[in-house]
Amino acid sequence: MGAFVALLRAVNVGGTGKLPMSDLKDICEELGFGAVRTYIASGNVVFTFGKSEAAIKTALEKRLQAGRRSRAQRRRRNVTPRRAPRPAIATATTSAGR
Repeated sequence: MGAFVALLRAVNVGGTGKLPMSDLKDICEELGFGAVRTYIASGNVVFTFGKSEAAIKTALEKRLQAGRRSRAQRRRRNVTPRRAPRPAIATATTSAGR
């Protein structure tokens, strides 16, 4: 099982892309990620997972897009659609800085 870092872009910036870190943590746990930790309100999340980076990226993107659609439907107002945050996935190294 590898350790990963997902850096979500445009999360909690200037009042747009609102995603509470507790929700992000819940999403990651629902996707089966282990040892999930978030960092402040930055959209950064660290976790372990036994699949590839591509599988993680696909799963996160689909889940975040689904969440944006359901929130938009609850608001029931016409707004210009925005893209869901896209995760940048990296494998964490065990020898940081060496």
